Amino acid sequence: MNAIFHFTAKTGSLVYDKDYQRISIGINNTKQRLEHLYPGKHLSNISSLNNEYIVQLTLQT
Repeated sequence: MNAIFHFTAKTGSLVYDKDYQRISIGINNTKQRLEHLYPGKHLSNISSLNNEYIVQLTLQT
C-alpha cells in the first residue's frame, strides 16, 4: 500500500548566531535519517520568510 504524508510546520525565529552551527548539524542529521529511512521517497524543504521558519516534508510509504 502506498500512502503519501504531507507535513508543514511554522515557527518564529529561534536561531541565534551562537546556535546556528548546532541547528545546522541537527538539520543535516535529519536529512541523513530521511535518506536512510525513505530513500528516494521523501521531499523536504526548510525556508525562512519574514522571521518565520517553515519546514515542509512529504513522505511516500
